[in-house]
Amino acid sequence: MHYEALMRRALNCNERSIRKGTCGSIYETLFRIENGTALVRISYEKQLATVKSHLHKGIDAFLKRNFSPDKKVLLMGLKTRLNDAYYLMEIDNIINQTLDIVIV
Repeated sequence: MHYEALMRRALNCNERSIRKGTCGSIYETLFRIENGTALVRISYEKQLATVKSHLHKGIDAFLKRNFSPDKKVLLMGLKTRLNDAYYLMEIDNIINQTLDIVIV
């Protein structure tokens, strides 16, 4: 799962942790809510806010690293786009583009 790969890479974490946001189930729950197959009773907006919060922390972690100024500008642009993202497809694109930038 790309969400989990991104968060583990951002936080240099080898474990799945819901608290840290590195567990793919956080993203999977949002996916299931959007598709109407969720087994939990949580609103889409609340789970979306959780996913976005973790992704913001992940992108912030990348911004603290020694990337070129061009890559940092691209990451900041993705972070701004994340603020306005509402649908899972938009978030998927942001995750994939972030991975494309940070994987050297």
